[in-house]
Amino acid sequence: MTRVIAVTGGKGGVGKTNISLNLALVLAELGHRVCLFDADLGLANINVLLGIYPEYDLEDVILNSKSIHDILIHNYQGIDIIPGSSGVERLANLTQDEINRLVESFATLESYEYFILDTSAGISRSVISFCLAATDIALVITPEPTSLTDAYALLKVLCFNGFTGKPKIIVNQCKNTSVASAAYNKLKEVVHKYLTIDIVPLGIIVRDKKFPEAVQRQQPLVRLYPQSSAAKCFQVIASRILANKPEPFTTTGIAGFWSKFLAIARTPLKIPEKPADDRSEPVASPEHKSPDTGTLATPAVAQSAAEAAAPVVPVEPRASNHSPENPEKHSAPASEALLEQLGQSVQLPTLPHILVKLIDACGTETTDLRDIADIIEKDPALCSRILRIVNSSYYSFSHTISDFNQALSLLGIDAIRNIAISTSVYQVFNGLHHNSTFNLKMFWWHSFLCAVTAQLVAKAISYTRPEEAFLAGLLHDIGKAILASSPLTGSNTNGKDASPDEPTPSPQPAFEHNTVGAWVIRRWQLQSLIADAVLYHHESPERIMHALPLVKIIYAANLLSGVPGGADEQAKASVATLFGIDLTTIDTLIAQAGEQVKHIAQTLDITIPETAATDTHHEKADRAVAEHLTQKVRELSLVQGTLQQFISAPTLDALLRSFYDGLAVLLKIPSAQVRVFVYNAEQQLLTGTAPHLPLMHDHMNELTIPTSMRTSMVSTALAEGHRIDSFSYVAHAALSIIDEQLIRLLGKEGMVCFPLCAHGTPVGAVVMGIDRSDEPSVHTDMGLLTVLLGYLSLALEAELLRQTQAQKILAERLAASRAIARKVAHEVNNPLSIIKNYLKILEMKCTDHHVPVDEMGILNEEIDRVAGIIDSLADFSRPRLQTLASVSINALLQDIVTLTAPSFAQHHITVVFTPDEAVPPIISDKNGLKQIFINLIKNAAEAIVKDGTISLATRYLAEQSAVEITVADTGPGLPDPVKSRLFEPYLSTKGRKHAGLGLSIVYTTVQELSGTISCTSEKGSGTTFTIILPVTARPAR
Repeated sequence: MTRVIAVTGGKGGVGKTNISLNLALVLAELGHRVCLFDADLGLANINVLLGIYPEYDLEDVILNSKSIHDILIHNYQGIDIIPGSSGVERLANLTQDEINRLVESFATLESYEYFILDTSAGISRSVISFCLAATDIALVITPEPTSLTDAYALLKVLCFNGFTGKPKIIVNQCKNTSVASAAYNKLKEVVHKYLTIDIVPLGIIVRDKKFPEAVQRQQPLVRLYPQSSAAKCFQVIASRILANKPEPFTTTGIAGFWSKFLAIARTPLKIPEKPADDRSEPVASPEHKSPDTGTLATPAVAQSAAEAAAPVVPVEPRASNHSPENPEKHSAPASEALLEQLGQSVQLPTLPHILVKLIDACGTETTDLRDIADIIEKDPALCSRILRIVNSSYYSFSHTISDFNQALSLLGIDAIRNIAISTSVYQVFNGLHHNSTFNLKMFWWHSFLCAVTAQLVAKAISYTRPEEAFLAGLLHDIGKAILASSPLTGSNTNGKDASPDEPTPSPQPAFEHNTVGAWVIRRWQLQSLIADAVLYHHESPERIMHALPLVKIIYAANLLSGVPGGADEQAKASVATLFGIDLTTIDTLIAQAGEQVKHIAQTLDITIPETAATDTHHEKADRAVAEHLTQKVRELSLVQGTLQQFISAPTLDALLRSFYDGLAVLLKIPSAQVRVFVYNAEQQLLTGTAPHLPLMHDHMNELTIPTSMRTSMVSTALAEGHRIDSFSYVAHAALSIIDEQLIRLLGKEGMVCFPLCAHGTPVGAVVMGIDRSDEPSVHTDMGLLTVLLGYLSLALEAELLRQTQAQKILAERLAASRAIARKVAHEVNNPLSIIKNYLKILEMKCTDHHVPVDEMGILNEEIDRVAGIIDSLADFSRPRLQTLASVSINALLQDIVTLTAPSFAQHHITVVFTPDEAVPPIISDKNGLKQIFINLIKNAAEAIVKDGTISLATRYLAEQSAVEITVADTGPGLPDPVKSRLFEPYLSTKGRKHAGLGLSIVYTTVQELSGTISCTSEKGSGTTFTIILPVTARPAR
């Protein structure tokens, strides 16, 4: 029966995802079948951290478009992964039919021994439901007071909703065991005193510097550094899980878990409320003694103990020393549970204009991290997500990262690319930019203008960290985006529009955007001064006058960025008084900030309206950008599918077919319009390939271009490393005959040639036929085409490497087999000769009347048969080349056909020979050639069961000074296991009477003639052997 373990944490940043992933991998290492369910709504942390982006998730199962096995990521380093993503939030609102269908779908996963849930942060309904339905709860805490407070709040809500089990505690990010023990004991004291349940320790995870390295490389710690301290901690925790089996009645299997979860999720979540006069749990001051240890209890744990009967009030950002906090205004009466949901269930919206630019930048090879940073740092949503991820426990950095450029450097370009793609996919499919009550463009304009203004003000007053002011200004209104995007608050942004940053009456006054923004920034573990700046940016001028510099700067920047067209005189006067600067300087700052924002907006194709009302004139253009983003996301999904086909292609033909299919699907370019050339580094040749098009004979396979032939566009593009089109090329050089033939073959007015390079090494080229009218569309599609060609280059490099390695392994195997054959032949022939001699002596000694003639004859025949087998071994092992002479390949093949055709005719097999009259005589070994072709023709005949054709053809390859010979049959084709070991000795598909040496002898002989042999075979379509022999053979030594 499947054991379901919910890994939860009460708050974000404690390391749930990291622990879920590594624990699942360790359990799998110990021989158990494990499935990991990514139930972290919105962030999809497992996807980002591992760099895997599935095309489908749980929502596709709910909508009945896919089965659970369609969305399953199979065998990722030994475990299976179910991407939950946006499907999780739909679970509580399913119809009964959808519930039944979902349970039936999950019932097919009962073969797993462990089903691990990586829950969202906080105390949302989905988190509570997952925990109540699971077999075990693994509650992750850290030694931080806020983590203990939130863990206690989660346990309190669980108890209030009927939980009676024993959560298992994992203490993460510990310096040592004593720190972990202290944190655990503090939580246990409060739970024991005020709740009806108990907690038990499961283990600790020590702080390990290997964690950030593993995250940057997007690899699990236990795989990349299995001997690290933290990895050993995971092994201990896994062993404890295996040793502590749950009670039988608590293990209900996958189907039972989901039935229970869905029943709980459809029931309203019970939130405990504290009576007004409740004094049963006194608030513990910092001097309050812990009941058992006698040590000072932390304020956070004491607060949790004091509020056992009520939701925990969120810890507000601290006020500065010069600005005492007004509790009546800033203490949030909302529950911890609701604020947690606000903080963790929201995917903040980003302008489609910025996402389009970001995707284009990430898809260009020449783009560096600075280019991407220039785009991301202009958007508060993307910027906040980067900072949230880099400060999460998954990276486990020893200090908070608040510098944006440092955060990007630590994450790396691959992680940033993954974040950009996942953000775009989520936004497109969840329609975040269609919120009619929240003007996303005006929100962006005001946030970015405030950031630029804050940076200029910081420099004007000689503040030492202007980049910190920029970041605080960019995030100052992040609470508005959270409230607008959260399903809990709908479109409440404390105002009708995001542009004029003025507090207006709110339907829910408990959630002022500055309070929510400051609270969330603290949860992202950014430094407190940024949170303070966000919290106080709507304060009165009198209170701000005595605040710390960063709070003053953001307050001033907000005033100066209040409305499009500039700040009013009252705002300027307030700023002048605040910093003691003149109005002329303030006007200069406003003008500079406006020009910078205007310039940046133009580079991002964002039209800035003068007022919110005038923005309606640009709605059509904005919708077009949003549609463009949707198209980009669709293309990315299709590219990922094509990439999967590239990776799984078993042969070069399959790889090229996947490329042609990808072009047709993604760019609507038909296969007949494109050809791929594969580069042979040894021969310095580009060899043409062609798609398998029905009813079409393509001569591309007959075309080879020497890379030294710089008059050809194809070889020139590869040598120079950039694309070349024929329309520009003819302006300074004439087309070669090969180029003209290619254009005619492609059926277009001209062509464009793309080089294929992988890791700086040429692997081939792609030619695409185009008309002059197609040039604009080629330019438009260049980004997507570049991505596709990049993937093809890498896949082609891997395939060519695989072929080279396979040939090397085959040669080594044949050499070893020949050595063994020579030894066996030598050692066995000696005793056979002795046995035969003694049989003759025995026959001579017998009298005439008692000679067992028949028996002696049988013994001699069997000895001769064994000798014949030994001779075949010796024949396989010895070189076959005797003499080299001029040989006419056409005449030789014609003689073989004349000799063999009559015997095949009686089996209804026709032999057809198509010679190329241009083939010259070659210097080779005639007997060796006969053996090659007779073996191949004989094999072809044996493969054809009835009524078939054997086709032979020759072709002169003038550029290579070689001759190509093909032997094809219309048989059933070769099985895949045979194709991979085709030329190995003693491998036969013809039964026990065949030694399986024929093709091995053919392969060895071709090699000795300095030639190459290859085979293509498709099930049901026959088999073709292709031999290329040089005009002058060089015998192998």
